Amino acid sequence: MAHLEQHGILGGLPLPDGGILWCATEMNSIEEMDKLAALCKEVVK
Repeated sequence: MAHLEQHGILGGLPLPDGGILWCATEMNSIEEMDKLAALCKEVVK
């Protein structure tokens, strides 16, 4: 989550199975969601 915070993104809710619960609304643009996905991919590498 620290990597996301460095980019101004608050992390999602960690789930017991290791997943993360995210919430997006009409206030989130496609560009913002694409940025989040790209940052998550950086961490997984």
